[in-house]
Amino acid sequence: MQSAEPNAARAALYPGSDAYTEEELREVGAEALVQPEGLSRPDRTAFIRFGRPDLDLAERFLNDFGLVTACRTTEALYLRGTSAEPFVCLIERRPQPSFIGVAFHLNTVEELERLAADLALAVTPSTHPGRGKSLTLIDPAGFEVTLLAEQNSVEPLNARKEPFAYNTPDKKARVNEPVRPDLEPTPLVRFGHVVMRTSKFLETLQWYMSRLGMIATDVFCLSDGIPQMAFLRLDRGSKPADHHSLVLFGAPGPPAFLHCAFEAVDIDALGQGQQILKSNGWTHHWGIGRHIFGSQLFDYWKDPWGDEWEHYADGDVFDASYPTQYHILDRGGLWMWGDDLPPSMRPKPSLGEIASTVWGTLSGQIDAAELKQLQKAMGRRPRPWLK
Repeated sequence: MQSAEPNAARAALYPGSDAYTEEELREVGAEALVQPEGLSRPDRTAFIRFGRPDLDLAERFLNDFGLVTACRTTEALYLRGTSAEPFVCLIERRPQPSFIGVAFHLNTVEELERLAADLALAVTPSTHPGRGKSLTLIDPAGFEVTLLAEQNSVEPLNARKEPFAYNTPDKKARVNEPVRPDLEPTPLVRFGHVVMRTSKFLETLQWYMSRLGMIATDVFCLSDGIPQMAFLRLDRGSKPADHHSLVLFGAPGPPAFLHCAFEAVDIDALGQGQQILKSNGWTHHWGIGRHIFGSQLFDYWKDPWGDEWEHYADGDVFDASYPTQYHILDRGGLWMWGDDLPPSMRPKPSLGEIASTVWGTLSGQIDAAELKQLQKAMGRRPRPWLK
């Protein structure tokens, strides 16, 4: 790590953020992440991959969620968005529900082959729709990271590509034109990002920065200034990239998938799609609201296996020149406005989790001081009126 540059971003203000002391704020960003030279620079996300025991049930939920079935075999379900990507989600038949991994696009086969040579691995033909060339890595958390090049595109689906014109008190852009969005599943353009938990936070963070050239947009620190969570974006040079394509959260326990997100055109798409999901009996989790870090409008749903799936729109983008920002880790910074954080995201640990944590601490597998700081950070009220 190295000394951090002054935090140039506008401070994130939310109810409860004024409770931090000068000493706590001084430690944030006192040590900055070192940005390594990446072995590759993916240009965009490609798809996310899960294992599920029931493909029919998975297909019903994901169609209502807004993904469109591209093709299906007895062992795999491919779902697409409205863009030219042949698919953005892959569901494989597995005995137990699982998160398998994520995929990104590289601009050229030459870049894919250079990365493969650097890591002493082999590029292989992709067997998925769209074909192309493929290279699969395993990150320190044990998840698959697939890199693709020269994948064939498909014809985009017919869907609204722009938000409705917006009337302000001083400017009426929409005259004699009422807003009447279709009542339909949220048309989803693409796979946007994934959030994962790992006990090997710094190792996993450095892995993605060094192999995929990812840049930390926002980093969240414990009270001693040590990073514990990071929002990572792709390095697209002067071209804007999403605020985050990957989020890593450091915590004791086995590695875990936390949620994935897909982009829609606007809040009306989120709102109308929400009605479809509710009418068909699926479990709403959180939203609609607006995040602070990334600024996305969001709406979260639980799939039949309890995993979180997010609709989002109107997210921030940054080019490679934007400096990393550092913040205090807490749950209050997760949302700017909207429904309060659901009770399941303010949980009390189970007896099993307590026992596992105690054993991990006693055996030296868990750093007791770090755990204490993490518990303090996540134990703060996410809003003054919440427990």
